[in-house]
Amino acid sequence: MKTALSLAPYLCFVLAVACGDSGSGGSGGDGTGNAPSTGGNGGNGSGAGSDGGGPSVGGSNNGGSPPLKPCPSEVSDVPQDECDLYLQNCPGGGTCDIGNGDMTGATYMPVAMCFEQNGLKGIGESCGESAECEAKLTCVGNKCSPFCCPENPDSCGGGTCSIDVHLQDAQGNDSGFIFKGCSFAPTCDLFTPDSCEAAGESCYLSGKGQTGCAQTGEFGDGEACVYLNDCGVGQACIGPNDASFCHYLCLEGSEAQEPGLGGCPDGQTCNLNLTSGFDGLGFCE
Repeated sequence: MKTALSLAPYLCFVLAVACGDSGSGGSGGDGTGNAPSTGGNGGNGSGAGSDGGGPSVGGSNNGGSPPLKPCPSEVSDVPQDECDLYLQNCPGGGTCDIGNGDMTGATYMPVAMCFEQNGLKGIGESCGESAECEAKLTCVGNKCSPFCCPENPDSCGGGTCSIDVHLQDAQGNDSGFIFKGCSFAPTCDLFTPDSCEAAGESCYLSGKGQTGCAQTGEFGDGEACVYLNDCGVGQACIGPNDASFCHYLCLEGSEAQEPGLGGCPDGQTCNLNLTSGFDGLGFCE
């Protein structure tokens, strides 16, 4: 299962050059990104995740916190008739989780249900499965995470709402349903090689004025992409949702550097019309 920085529509907010006046909705949106991300390792539900167990999930409305307001954008496209995955409004403080609506188990029909969950690990703590996390949290990218709202910067408790979790059936097939989870990736330097310590990870934009380490993508300069980390080292996935391409990032005044270190490939120039939150950061075209 691959956790990816999500693109639509948050990339339009982070990398606004290709999106005009698009809003900041979106997901994981880590908002920019790579291959479909997949979620927690089982927990209370059934049929989601590669092991067939549904990721148990939760919002940030814990303890004596004031009630959350509905998220302006879609937190999940899973049917939520019994409870709201973000608002965590199960009676008696239960966890609103994703279970299998087909009680026979013959097919996978993701649906929000209320469960009990009594793990001890809080937001951002390491986990191997969702059952290890406190109520209303799920294990995403080996970290306990709530369902999150991109418009609510506090919904991740210090992380960023930047991951699209693609639910899988018991056979590991993409079910077509997603929810938004939090990233707690360490910050990094876009133009410093090996600034991410984990093997196979590279530094990417992960939000406005934010960077994060994520699994390195396989697509090259000019290739079509969906998520920011679909692209290789030193690149970003830039463009509207249906027409995004990998571009090298560049830094004003670093024209003499090699691509990936602040410069651009031969024949390309640095377009500084990039709303990224970083002064002097652009993309090569």
